[in-house]
Amino acid sequence: IKPKYQPIIDILNTVGEFELICIDEYLPVDFLKRPVFLKEMSLSSPTTLYIYYYGNYLDNLHWIWKKNEKINDNTKTLETQAILYNEIPKY
Repeated sequence: IKPKYQPIIDILNTVGEFELICIDEYLPVDFLKRPVFLKEMSLSSPTTLYIYYYGNYLDNLHWIWKKNEKINDNTKTLETQAILYNEIPKY
């Protein structure tokens, strides 16, 4: 695990499963480096990454949540996505 991902790992260690975490503040400031950062991201817990694309000139929002590695529960993932969708500001 690369040290640049440690702040995200620290937060994941303090939250429960399916608890939403916005990771925008931990992403590189340079927009061109963000896709590489996300692609190479390796964490100590199994997670789901959700990217909300605003489109146009607005920035994307990046969320993760911890999954239970023993249970493949797509229903819980869909519930988490629905909660997240209701929290995202509409412009």
